[in-house]
Amino acid sequence: MSLPKWNEERENTLIALDNGESPVSTETVKQIAEEMETSERSVASKLRKMDVEVAKKADLAPAFDEAQTEQLRGIVDANPGAFTAQEVADQLGADFSLKQIRGKLLSMDLAGALKHVEPVAIPRKYTPEQEARIVDMVQGGSFVEDIAAEMDKTVQQIRGKCLSLLREVDGLTMPETRDKVGKTETANPYEGLDLKTLSVADISEATNKTERAVKTYLTKSGINCANYKGATRRERLDKKAA
Repeated sequence: MSLPKWNEERENTLIALDNGESPVSTETVKQIAEEMETSERSVASKLRKMDVEVAKKADLAPAFDEAQTEQLRGIVDANPGAFTAQEVADQLGADFSLKQIRGKLLSMDLAGALKHVEPVAIPRKYTPEQEARIVDMVQGGSFVEDIAAEMDKTVQQIRGKCLSLLREVDGLTMPETRDKVGKTETANPYEGLDLKTLSVADISEATNKTERAVKTYLTKSGINCANYKGATRRERLDKKAA
């Protein structure tokens, strides 16, 4: 199985994950490779092509030593398709994450050796009729509190649902909050958003802020989102300032 190809979306994710390091450290290269399910070699090579300074290849320490690599190969070679990543990790007897197991097998062209596991169906939180009603209420100018009351949901849950609907319904906007209408003070556009589960692009769309402004806010506030580590960046900036 070949490694995933680099495209604009993956490159943007890569830029967000490197946290602005210069040079990008060995540990960061390793973490990026695991999160993007590719090899450390591929990450380091792509960063260098993007004119980003990266630790030398000789400094990159593999997560698996030679003996563990051979043990892993022996397990999947002898039992093709028999074990899940968790079962393989249990047999290795070492503290490897499932991402590390999958990433290592991917780099060994053995990703297909794991047992196929059917994805768990996530139950719908809203019926199609409820989603259509939410869209109608938003387009009709209803406040988020009114939508939440009718759907028997919290305001935060409705905001999260509206955020996902923004990508599905052309022209849909986030509903206003009643108690903020007419007030002169500036409302926090990030309030009510589950930032940790959203990407920078999602937050940008929900708040009408540029992606750069979103990253600045996340860094200033020390918050990690789905594809940008603002807390890590904040910590590094604080260390430099000290």
